Amino acid sequence: MSAPVSRALRARRSVRHYTANHVARELIADVIADAAWAPSGGDDQPWGVVAVAPPKARELRERYEARAWHALAPKMASVVERQLGAGQPADVLVERVLAKLVSEARSTGAPWLLFVHGPSRVEDEAARLRTFHRALASRVPAAELPSHEELTAMCGPVHAGVVAASIAGFAYALTLAAHARGLGSCIQHHWLVWRDSLAAELELPAGRTLASAVIVGESDGSSAALLRAAERAARRPVDVSFK
Repeated sequence: MSAPVSRALRARRSVRHYTANHVARELIADVIADAAWAPSGGDDQPWGVVAVAPPKARELRERYEARAWHALAPKMASVVERQLGAGQPADVLVERVLAKLVSEARSTGAPWLLFVHGPSRVEDEAARLRTFHRALASRVPAAELPSHEELTAMCGPVHAGVVAASIAGFAYALTLAAHARGLGSCIQHHWLVWRDSLAAELELPAGRTLASAVIVGESDGSSAALLRAAERAARRPVDVSFK
């Protein structure tokens, strides 16, 4: 691995605090174009993006973000308990969780919101795959064809998983592309709770569904939360089995 790529992988952090400075539309377009080189199953490139500029993004964040983080409060409570020790009184946990949500979790400043969408009906592609396999059966020895069970898996949950993994890789590539251009970013999955209402509000094309969201903007280097996150950054050893 080249040194620049290794440094980017290790230096990229999730950023939720941004400056109020405007990030040009052209720069956001470049980030998206770079991320499009992410790998995808069958080179299908199933992703699309609705890029929401800061004024509209701020309005969406004000409407949705507080509800999202309060929904995640129980998970945040487990994080706080690890820091304070088990057996904390409920009122202490609630107070610390709310403080953490306000000081660290909720986004600030003027980032863009990049809503990543994908196909809502992978069944349509699965039907096409089955039709092709039937045609293939007339030209290929039966021993070399997948069994009914294998074909069902490939055209069903396996195919859906490949599409989901491809879109997840694209979302991560957006964060690396932003980092490479001096911008901060954070993948935010809580928007998926409102995928149906957002699909209508964002006017997603028919047959598409919200798959992920990434905020991108100029990092606020003075953010205490960002500085603490950089200091605490670490990774557990990966459980690897070499055969």
